[in-house]
Amino acid sequence: KRIEAMRQDALSNYEREVTQHASKLEQLRDAREKLSAAEATARAAAGEAERVKEELRRAKAEWEEEKRGAQGRLKELEGQNRDLAEQNSLLDSHLQKLDQEKEARMELV
Repeated sequence: KRIEAMRQDALSNYEREVTQHASKLEQLRDAREKLSAAEATARAAAGEAERVKEELRRAKAEWEEEKRGAQGRLKELEGQNRDLAEQNSLLDSHLQKLDQEKEARMELV
């Protein structure tokens, strides 16, 4: 009877350990699946981040090019404005001179 009780205890312990081992294997499989899914998500996020960084780099380069163009056009327009102001000043002084000559001639008449 004592041997039978020992055998029964050993069998019960073995069955409990097999059940625990199976449970641990199931937990390990679940953890591996979660890890695999997390790694796939991380790879997708890293790929998306790279795509967005590249898009940002291109947009920034395009913006810099447009900015340089706008600055060049602004300088061009400022130059034209100065030229027109000088021409306007010359024309104004010429017009004043003509008015003075006209008044001087009118006084002679």
